Amino acid sequence: MNFLYYVIISPIETIVDWVFNFILNKISSIGVMGAVLGVSLAINFLALPLYNIADRLQEKERKIAKALEFRVKRIKKTFKGDEQFMMLSEYYRQNNYHPLYVLRSSLSILIEIPFFIAAYHYLSNNEALRGASFWIFSDLGAPDEFFSIKLGSFVFGIHILPVLMTLINFVSGAIYTKEAPFREKAQLYVVAVIFLVLLYNSPSGLVIYWILNNTFSLFKNIVMKMKNPGRIAHGAISFLCWLVTLFILSRHGNPTKKLCIVVFSLFITFLPLLYKRFFMRFETDEKTVLSGYPLLALSGTALAVLLGFTLSSAVIASSPVEFSFLGETESPVSYIWSSFFVFAGFFVFWPGAVYRMFGEKVKRVLPGVFFILLACALANVYIFKYAYGNLSVGFTLENDKVLKNFSSFFVFLPLLVPAAAFAVYVLASRMKKISILNVCIFSIVLAEVAFGITKTNYIKKAFAVHRENHEKSIVSSSDTNSLEKFEKIYHLSKNKKNVIVLFLDRAINSYFPKFLEEYPEKKKSFSGFTYYPNTLSFSTHTSLAAPAMMGGYEYSPSEMNARKDELLREKHNEAILMLPKVFEEAGYSVTVSDPPWCNYAHEQDLTPFEKFPQMKAYSTFGKYTDCYFKEIGMKGGVVNNEADKVCRKEIRNFLVLQTLYPPLRSTFYRLCIAFDQRDDRNYYNIFSSLYYLDKQTDFSSETDNYLFIDSDTPHEPHNLTDDLLKISEEKAGFEQSHYKVNAAALTQVAKFLDFLKENDVYDNSRIIIVADHGAAVKTDAFSSFENPGIPAAYNPLLLFKDFGSKSELKKDYAFMTNADVPLLALENISEAVKVNPFTGKELVRKKIEGGGYNGIVLFPLSNGEHHADQLLKKTQFTLDEKRGWFVKDDIFVPENWIPLLQWKENNIEDGE
Repeated sequence: MNFLYYVIISPIETIVDWVFNFILNKISSIGVMGAVLGVSLAINFLALPLYNIADRLQEKERKIAKALEFRVKRIKKTFKGDEQFMMLSEYYRQNNYHPLYVLRSSLSILIEIPFFIAAYHYLSNNEALRGASFWIFSDLGAPDEFFSIKLGSFVFGIHILPVLMTLINFVSGAIYTKEAPFREKAQLYVVAVIFLVLLYNSPSGLVIYWILNNTFSLFKNIVMKMKNPGRIAHGAISFLCWLVTLFILSRHGNPTKKLCIVVFSLFITFLPLLYKRFFMRFETDEKTVLSGYPLLALSGTALAVLLGFTLSSAVIASSPVEFSFLGETESPVSYIWSSFFVFAGFFVFWPGAVYRMFGEKVKRVLPGVFFILLACALANVYIFKYAYGNLSVGFTLENDKVLKNFSSFFVFLPLLVPAAAFAVYVLASRMKKISILNVCIFSIVLAEVAFGITKTNYIKKAFAVHRENHEKSIVSSSDTNSLEKFEKIYHLSKNKKNVIVLFLDRAINSYFPKFLEEYPEKKKSFSGFTYYPNTLSFSTHTSLAAPAMMGGYEYSPSEMNARKDELLREKHNEAILMLPKVFEEAGYSVTVSDPPWCNYAHEQDLTPFEKFPQMKAYSTFGKYTDCYFKEIGMKGGVVNNEADKVCRKEIRNFLVLQTLYPPLRSTFYRLCIAFDQRDDRNYYNIFSSLYYLDKQTDFSSETDNYLFIDSDTPHEPHNLTDDLLKISEEKAGFEQSHYKVNAAALTQVAKFLDFLKENDVYDNSRIIIVADHGAAVKTDAFSSFENPGIPAAYNPLLLFKDFGSKSELKKDYAFMTNADVPLLALENISEAVKVNPFTGKELVRKKIEGGGYNGIVLFPLSNGEHHADQLLKKTQFTLDEKRGWFVKDDIFVPENWIPLLQWKENNIEDGE
């Protein structure tokens, strides 16, 4: 049943979703009710040609039945039993008729069913209707109830809207079946009563939608009785297009997008003329017309395979682990098959049905249209493609600015593709060489399938490995949550030295003073600390930035690339182990939790620590989530346990986005991809471990101790409630969402620091709070930059407190990098710890010095290296010097950010 739903219903439901979101977001002034009206108009105009075909077939059935009626009655009166059956069969055969043709009179009802199911499923589960009001209806998400009748203990609500809907149905049916036999009239009235029963207790918004549909049907039946109904329908559609176009033109917006909308409206307006001018000039004989079906079928199949299999498998393969175990869906392969079936419905089932039902006009046009669509889709996916960067499982982009590239390459060149495809199609048609196009498209389908199979096999293998780690994690977390006990994994000493590195993934440096300004009482928690605002990271992503933070300057991107015969994974693991190994050799007890990208696995793979049994390594992800929910009174809260449903829907939108004309992608993304549909439970799985940091800590150690504690709390932006403990249901902007999660992380760090003070282990502890990189947000610190997001992304948080430091929090503008962390951690520990135990090299600060400045070379993340899976077999990063920087001295001065190629050309200094 799922297969049939995906193929037949989901394409219609997807269109409903697009129309609803477009109106609700782009024409928000008309509200939710306007969106419902827009959906009704869109669906009715979309289905109108199908209804017209059904009406013609019904009319044909009526005429044939009427012509045969006299003889049929006579045969039935004269003959009985088998003789009657034989006589009727022979009579039907002579008149090319079959009794089953009577079902054609029910065709309009059959066509209506998938549209009804799609609209019913979408609107009855639409959150936007709940609480929305219209006229005298206070809640469109609930049944209307003006009054109720009480019979004893039973209360029966009277709903006016379903009754009104039924009355309109009766009137429309009376007009439509005016000359129809009683059987058809009875059929329509029975269906109207069935809809009354089905929708009686449905949300009022859904019933209003159906009232609008019935009203449309009423007007359609009236128009069909007029002369030239086709021209009237085309005029109505054109009028609506121009209404929407004029509204959009009156608003502020991108001129290119406005031009596209005007061109589309012109196309709709002059479509009949274009058809006569171009398509009526060729393919006039029936044989040629029918030969277009293979081209339609192959083009549709190629589009379905491209979007539903090739692209979907490529997206999932970028990080199979992230798409595993979402909601009730375990395997990420499920999203590939569901996408393929939906696009098979879009491009194979429904176009095939239209082709078979319609006349020669449509059969001339449809193959050419789909061939042009395929050419445009291939060009937009493989030639005019964007570097989309990081994606959430809800398919929201980490940086949606990548969609706003309106260079001439992305604006004008794509327009040549449909023109060229149209010319090829016309030429092939006139030369009777459509078969050549068929062979080419079939080859494309084979290539797409081969690519998709390769990616799918990779996903299956990655998932198999991940399943084992996941099952172990579930056993561990279920034990912890069921017993409600907190395992003491962090052991500190009250009289020995404690060195603690608190790693907050993507904590933004310039948000720290903003946090203290908003929560001034937290400042005393950070007593003894020095705050370093003038801090850089070597890159903007964990893969390139974290190794240097953990292992020092030997693990900067350039230094790791210099060791070109070793896998990046091995060098990354080495960086993770460097400080633990050094401290272990110095006699410290070592504990590490949740090291980033350990063994290049998204979910914790602590295999590298197996060589060092004296070190303790833990994964705390999700261990205390349920305990946290119980403590703060949440029953899952706003936790999205339907993340799989969101992913299944949004992956289709993202796949469509990739095939669109580039200037339209930003609008489509903004209007059709859900911003707040994230896997919220993932955030709580991370945050709960930081929240319970004190409960996982004791003071039983009798030795010196080194702790490395990782939390990804600041990494995924969410709008939080005022107490910073829950994800808010209210929307927030990009910067505000980033700030909230940073504030939540810093609040819990402050709580942990107070806990250490209360237990007299603060003074004998050296503490470093650090991030691997920042984020591309707009902050006051970089307001003088043309693009403040660039420096902010390289500006990680860095705080340092030494043993015995008790002074108030102070600020130091010394030029620092997060690669200074190992040196800060090891300062004055022992002379023997100044050497990297894996390379034998001395641990030193390796900045480019001279001429009165300090500086380092920075590299952005390269496309295709966003996830660990993409780097498993690589020995070097792809370092993009064109987008690289040399930065020196005061990082808040724009002139100190020099494009790397320019710096190299000027020979300022031999670099890293």
